[in-house]
Amino acid sequence: MNFTLSDLTSPQVSASISEADIGKIQPGQKVNFTLTSYPNRTFSGTVASILPAVEPAIVAAAPVSGGSGLGDVGARSTLGPVVQAVFLEVLGPLLVNCNWSTKDNACDGEDAKPSLVFQVQQVNHDAIVPIAPAELHPGDLVKVCNLAQSAEPDQGCRSATADSEGRIRISLAADAPELSVTHTPQAPGLPDKVDVKVTRPGDALRITVDGGAPIETFGYSTQFVGVKYPKDSPLTAVARGYGERRNSPDFRRLWGLSQLILEPGDPVSYAPHYSKELLAARKDNPANVEPEMQMASRRETVIAAPHATCRTIPCAASLAGRALTAAVETTDSSTDSRSVWSPR
Repeated sequence: MNFTLSDLTSPQVSASISEADIGKIQPGQKVNFTLTSYPNRTFSGTVASILPAVEPAIVAAAPVSGGSGLGDVGARSTLGPVVQAVFLEVLGPLLVNCNWSTKDNACDGEDAKPSLVFQVQQVNHDAIVPIAPAELHPGDLVKVCNLAQSAEPDQGCRSATADSEGRIRISLAADAPELSVTHTPQAPGLPDKVDVKVTRPGDALRITVDGGAPIETFGYSTQFVGVKYPKDSPLTAVARGYGERRNSPDFRRLWGLSQLILEPGDPVSYAPHYSKELLAARKDNPANVEPEMQMASRRETVIAAPHATCRTIPCAASLAGRALTAAVETTDSSTDSRSVWSPR
C-alpha cells in the first residue's frame, strides 16, 4: 500500500485500497498505518472521505447516493407514460410523419392524408399536433430549422432521410410559447373557465423537403394546451424540448446531470434510517417496515419499478432477513415472473 503525506501541520494520507477491501471502509473508522521512514512507530487516524474512483486525475467529486433507481425507472420501465414523461421533453419536440385525419383529429383515421406532425410531451403522455400535408418517399431529405437559434444558414437545423417506408423522426431543440392563464370561477359544481393568452410565441420554425418550397406556416388549424394555431399562421414550436439525440455524448452528459440532481433525494439515501439510526425528524418513531421481506407477485402489491430498485432499497435499509434471497425472478407458475420485493 502506498501513501502520500502533505502539510505536516495537519497531515492527511491518501491511500489506494484494493477493490476487494474497499467495501469494508467507511468514513469515521479508526485506522492505523506505518511509514517506511519510521518502521518502529504506528500512526493512527480517522477515515475522512472515500473518493468514488481510484484515478489520480480525479481531484474533486460530487457525492451522490448509489441510487435505487430513480433514473433507472425511466430507462428501464415498460410503462409507456413513465418513459414519455421522462424522455420526451429531453428528445423532443419530435418532427415525425403520419397519415393525419382532420375528421378524427388523429393519425390513421378516416380520410387521412400524409402529413408532417409534432410529437410532443403532454404531462405523462405524448400528443400529436398536425403541421401540414406532406407526402414523403424513401430517400427524401427533410430539414427543420429553428430560426430563433441563429440567423445563419444551417445553424439550428436538424435533418433526416426518410426510411424505406417513407418515415422520419427528427429531434429538435426549441422553446415553447410563454402563456398567461386566467381562471374564472363558474357556478358551483362547474369547472373554472380557463382563458389562455400567448405572451411570447414559440420559436419560429422552417421545414424543407428535398430542398423544395419551405413550410413556414401551419397547413392545418389545430391547438395544443389551450393555444390555437389557425391554418396559415406562422409555424412555431408548440412545446419545449432539448432535442437531444439518443445515445449521444450530449444526451449522456445531460442524463448524468439529472442523476446528480435527483439521486440525493432517492429513497435509498434514507433507507438505512427507516428502522435503525433514526433521523431526528422521526422523533424515535421507526418507519412502518419489518425486518423480513417476502416475494410479492402481481396478485399482491406490485411496484412498477426496475428489479434493481426493488432489491436495493431493502438491502440499503438492512431489512434483508431469512426470506431475502439472491433470486428476484420466481419460478412459481402461478405467479407473474415480474415479481418484486415488497414489505410484509
